[in-house]
Amino acid sequence: MKKTILALALVAIATGARAETPLALPMAATPEEVGLSSAQLKRLEAVTKQHIDSGLLPGAVMLVARRGKVAWLSVQGKRDPATPDPMKADSIFRIYSMTKPIVSVAVMQMVEEGRLQVTDPVAKFLPDIGKMKVGTEKAGADGTPTLLLADPERPMTVQDLLRHTSGLVYGGRGTSLINQSYVAAKIGDRTMNNEEFVASLSKLALRFSPGAAWEYGVSTDVLGRLIEVVDGKKLGESLSERVFKPLGMVDTQFQVPAGKLARAAQPGPRPGGQPMTPRFKVDDGARYESGGGGLTGTMDDYLRFASALANGGALQGKRIIGKQTLAFAIYMVQVSDPDRIALRNQFRSMVQAAIID
Repeated sequence: MKKTILALALVAIATGARAETPLALPMAATPEEVGLSSAQLKRLEAVTKQHIDSGLLPGAVMLVARRGKVAWLSVQGKRDPATPDPMKADSIFRIYSMTKPIVSVAVMQMVEEGRLQVTDPVAKFLPDIGKMKVGTEKAGADGTPTLLLADPERPMTVQDLLRHTSGLVYGGRGTSLINQSYVAAKIGDRTMNNEEFVASLSKLALRFSPGAAWEYGVSTDVLGRLIEVVDGKKLGESLSERVFKPLGMVDTQFQVPAGKLARAAQPGPRPGGQPMTPRFKVDDGARYESGGGGLTGTMDDYLRFASALANGGALQGKRIIGKQTLAFAIYMVQVSDPDRIALRNQFRSMVQAAIID
């Protein structure tokens, strides 16, 4: 397993900084100590500063760790463009889809405990999911598309959710009838709790039969509800007990407490001056705890999680997942080489969009 960790918060930054609070890993004397180039890292810092100076980013926190040490930490810009507050290493960010690996680890912990298997049908825990049909668009005589429904070729499994082969999608990532149905049903609306989210989702159609294809979507959000059912508690409570407390992730949560709001990073205006509305407010009291993208946290907290994975599932004597379980979880068997290239290009596009959006 590679021992390199790269964590980026693409919303704010400062340069050559030392953390205000101790980091999970010791600092290297220089990047060269762990085989990295100071010159190349300074180029990354310079490009980020250009984005900040041009108004594309309010600020950013960036960190690179390798061989058990923090090689480079950069903090630039403002925490909130509406205030003079500088960005700090312990600023709290919406970590969006970086929530997904945390939820997936919690699911694999349950596999280790014998409470579920990756081959289990999702309907064993969430019966309504088992009622979903596969939708295929077909144009009518007048050219108007309609959705034809059919039974899936096989049941959706826990593994399908873990690897995004479930047939579930993101409504905002397309204009098909299925995408439109997600938007109309307000899938992911923060006024719903996780149980209500699954109840609404189960009334819609799958894009494809489980296992037949790969598509990024709300699969990990469904896993969040599955964790609630198996553990008998809210997702945030389960993640806190299973991951955050063991690893010392003291600032990771779905809602930022009042006492920490002054550390919350906020987005700036879009290019051209249009206001930027974040996907969610960090203190809105939402009932929805999105397993696919709802957590907030700091760079150091995520460094702790990423370091545990890089170390085979443990950090500073605290093991959150077994080595063999982790190796199984990260083995990329379902994606062909051409698809991996497509995924890499899609990731590049997503990062570029994240800087703008």
